[in-house]
Parts: sequence; C-alpha cells; structure tokens
Amino acid sequence: MCNSSDDAECINSVQYNTNSLNRSLTPSHNTASDSVGWYSYGVYYNWYTATAGNGVYEMTANTNVAGDICPKNWHIPTGNSTGEYNALNAAINNGATNSDTAWRAYPNNFIWSGDYNNNKRTSGYSNGRIWTATTKDNATAYRIGFASNTVTSATNSFNKWDGFIVRCMRDEVTAEYSDLTVTLPQNVESITFTHPQYGTETATTSSPTVSLAEGTSYTLTANFAPGYELTSWTGGEGTTIADPTANPTTIIIANDSTLTLTASEIPTYTVTVNLDSGSTSAPLASDDVGGGVLASGAEGRA
Repeated sequence: MCNSSDDAECINSVQYNTNSLNRSLTPSHNTASDSVGWYSYGVYYNWYTATAGNGVYEMTANTNVAGDICPKNWHIPTGNSTGEYNALNAAINNGATNSDTAWRAYPNNFIWSGDYNNNKRTSGYSNGRIWTATTKDNATAYRIGFASNTVTSATNSFNKWDGFIVRCMRDEVTAEYSDLTVTLPQNVESITFTHPQYGTETATTSSPTVSLAEGTSYTLTANFAPGYELTSWTGGEGTTIADPTANPTTIIIANDSTLTLTASEIPTYTVTVNLDSGSTSAPLASDDVGGGVLASGAEGRA
C-alpha cells in the first residue's frame, strides 16, 4: 500500500476534530518510532484517517464507507458478519474462528500487528487488528482481529480513534465488451483470441464476430489451411495490433470494430539434385531453401 514511512499514502496528515467528540484525533502513528520499523508492521491509522475523512462520527449503523486511503482500484474490505472479511475467513480458513494459521500463512501473509492507543503500541507479536470500512455506530467501527487461537471475522468494533493497520483489497472489475467482426479468406480455418482471464474466442467464416473485453490485450492467432501463411492484419477504428505482420501477435480493442486478415500461398520451389546415377527433382517449401537439404557435393537448381 505504501513505499516509505513518509509516503503520502502511508500517513494522512489531516487532523480530524469532531464537534460530537470535541477532541483532536491523531490521524496515524508510524511504527518506525517503536523498536520495530514501519516495514514490519505498517502504519497505524485511526478510522477517520483510514477512510480518508469519508467516515465521520455520526453515521447510520452498519454503513460501508465509500472512499479510503487505498490506491486506485483498491479498497478497505467491509466488516460485520456479512462483509468481505467474513467471506475471506470462509474462503481461506473454512470459516474457523479458533485459529489464524491460514491468515498468517503464504500467500495471505497477515501479520500480528497489534494496535496503537493511549499513545503507545500494544498487543504486538500476539495478535493482528485491522480496520474494516464498516461503521457499527457513532463512536465505533468494525475491525478484523486474529490471534493463534481466535479469529473474530470483523464482528468486533472499537473506538474510531484507536490505531489499527489497513489492508487493501482489489476492486472487482467488470469488463466492458465490444464486438469485433473478422474478415477471413477461404484459406484461413479460424482465428483465436486468447486472454488469461476472459478465455478464448474463435472466429470462423461461418461465425466471424467475437465479443472481446475492451482495453485489454488478447493473443491473436490465425490457423491456416496447409500451404498458406499470414501477409498482414488490418484493424478498424479503435483497434491496436502489436505487429500487423506477425502470427501470433496481440490485439486490443476500444469499441465495436473490424479486423481483416490477408493470407498468401507459401512459395514452393523445385530442386534438382544431380547424382552419379542420374537426377531427381522434388518440390520444397520456401522455408527449406538454403536450409541444408542438399547432400554434400550435390548440385542444386531452383
């Protein structure tokens, strides 16, 4: 989430002061001032700072705050029994509440960060406490807590001015799709568009239109009838082809568009080999010419 203890994404310097509390709330505490560094335990935030000021004192109970200090396309997971942290515990820990081994194991790597309150760091090395994006009531918000023999699954709440660390979750991105209509010559059997997340789409002469996710790169591959090869790809407006003369290559589309493939016949040559007993001829593809197919001492003519 952050790169150094003085990174703007690590420490929000705004001082929050709510009329309801009539007290100034320390936004964050850098663990570099403790016996261990921030790189081991992160930075502690009160809840107002963790939510970038979008979380306030007077809020409707069980409200999920939109907006926080996480990077773009990431967010603080929600809490309470139906929140994202509870779903995470079900996924990685089979819903268990008596052990945090799965939380702290690779690749999850949650840490026993402890917390920061009353002007000191507490509970380090024995438990982890992390803010959620969900408020319980005016004064408290939910946090996930875990130790060797317990996981609270974000159902416990603490004062919003307490200091806990933050973990960010990648936003679920819903792709926008556009249609790509492909023109295939008769000597092309099919064209495939392959993406590691969105799968493979195939265009043929009988079914020339595919639906592709916008703004993401697909591997573009033409499958030719024997004896043919690619001449070039030509894309319509909003289409980006990495190498128009390569097969395979990659393609990105931004809107409904078209793609045309041009193919050509692979040249063949007749090679005559003169031997003591006579001569013989055989057709060779262009790739074979100059490829060491003639025996030593033989004479070749194309």
